[in-house]
Amino acid sequence: MKNSISKEHLALIIESSIDAITITNKKGEIVLWNDSCCQLFGYSSEEALGQNIDIIIPREMRDLHHKGMNNFVSSGKKKIIGQTITLDGLRKDGSTTPIELSLSSWEDDSRQMFICGIIRNISERKNNESQIIDLRGIIDSSPACLKLINQQGELLMMNSVGLDLIEAENFRMIEKANVFEIVHEDDRDSFIDFNKFICSGGKGTLIFKVVGLNGTERIMETFARGHELDSGEIAHLAISNEITERIKNEKELLRKDQKLEEAKRLTLIGEFAAGIAHEVNNPLAVIHSKAQLLELEFNKLTKEKSESFEKIINSLESIKRMTIHTSDLIKNLKTFSSKANFDNLDLVKLTDVIDM
Repeated sequence: MKNSISKEHLALIIESSIDAITITNKKGEIVLWNDSCCQLFGYSSEEALGQNIDIIIPREMRDLHHKGMNNFVSSGKKKIIGQTITLDGLRKDGSTTPIELSLSSWEDDSRQMFICGIIRNISERKNNESQIIDLRGIIDSSPACLKLINQQGELLMMNSVGLDLIEAENFRMIEKANVFEIVHEDDRDSFIDFNKFICSGGKGTLIFKVVGLNGTERIMETFARGHELDSGEIAHLAISNEITERIKNEKELLRKDQKLEEAKRLTLIGEFAAGIAHEVNNPLAVIHSKAQLLELEFNKLTKEKSESFEKIINSLESIKRMTIHTSDLIKNLKTFSSKANFDNLDLVKLTDVIDM
């Protein structure tokens, strides 16, 4: 059994490779062009074979390519041979595509030199990198705090707004720091439970207080959802905004509303007191008058003051006293319910009042 790969097997491997593979001689003429090269650059094998490799090199890079090839052929110095480089490849239609190129060289039995290029299309990777760069720009320019936390509460990412909120000069200061430690102790347990919920695939909102590195307390409102990391772990991705001022304004508004409600209640009590005073004062006046009248009539009826007579007179006196006392209470209610008016008051000397 032979251990070496036959030329037929090698040709089959090259032809079926998902990477574009081309082989040139020392003049730069293409002697091998696999099917992936056809798909990547648009040239068929018939079109490419015998052509100079220049056909896939952008014009602005050809002089540098020729200089490097001539230097390699004449001196044997391998500047990029054996390395992988990233550059643009030129298609048949004139468009370019980002490629990753790995070069190797060898000599056959007749001492002829060949150079093999393995070419990989990296358009998708470049596009993803561009999207990541764009996303990073969006994250950094966001007016909200954006952060990524793992299940243990370790900080994996935070934008500049978030860094300002927790008073960190840069992300290196707090990378992998435990976020639970900057959450106020009053809200820490609820935040830990919230993090578990989000890292289990949930989403929701939470209001909590944080304490910055310099001790500043801020109230935050956050919306979070689960985010799958490259490792497969579900992390906590959150958009947070400071609402300290909003909470302060809401409390002040609530305080004013409570004062207004209290004033309304006092007004209602005053109106109620005025009504009571009006409804009760008139019957009291009648009772007091009738008691006085009865007392006069009894005095006219007899000159002899019997024991029964004295009891009746005492009872009438008690009625008069109670009506006067109740009337005084009603006056106080009326005073409480009335609105003081100080518009027409004049300043006078106290001595003038005493002398009057």
